Amino acid sequence: MTRELSAVLGYVEHMNELELDGVEPTARVVDLVNVLREDQPRPSLPLDVALANAPDEADGGFGVPAAGS
Repeated sequence: MTRELSAVLGYVEHMNELELDGVEPTARVVDLVNVLREDQPRPSLPLDVALANAPDEADGGFGVPAAGS
């Protein structure tokens, strides 16, 4: 672990030597446009279809074991 941490710190030290004035920080190296669709409401599954394959149905939802069971 020490060797890996030393390598990371050495890389950070190297980056501190670079002239980066005027360089904007980035989260990505390429511009992403419209990566998400518009959020539009639409009908959901009917309850009986959603619960059709549930191993346990309870009170109109998925039944799960109680904590600690």
